[in-house]
Amino acid sequence: MQNDKLASALNVSDSEIEATYASLNKTSEERRHINCKLCGFDTCEQLMVAILLGMKSVEDCDQYRKEAMQEAKLQNVVVSAHGITDLCKQLETCIQRQSESLQRLCEDVLELKERAAQLGSLGVAENEENGEG
Repeated sequence: MQNDKLASALNVSDSEIEATYASLNKTSEERRHINCKLCGFDTCEQLMVAILLGMKSVEDCDQYRKEAMQEAKLQNVVVSAHGITDLCKQLETCIQRQSESLQRLCEDVLELKERAAQLGSLGVAENEENGEG
């Protein structure tokens, strides 16, 4: 296996090589050979070696950065969606409370109208008794 030769030459284990590839999200042979050269190396394997040696980091891989940005954007969308859902729930609660307050206010107004009508009819009756009406 090619990793065995590389691991021996670098004095690292095959599992360290696999872990480094995994950290780059290069879990298939196809992904390990994208070789876009945007990191400054000719091959993904060379970048992986530089990462193992501590000379580079996973962020030096253009493909990794693109995928990380896409993931971050997706997370922002998810967070935004949750935020919107939470705001909708808060708005529903607020509307419900306002509706209940408005209902109580309407009931109070009706009660005041009834009292005013009662007081008005008492006033008319009093005026009639006093000969004013």
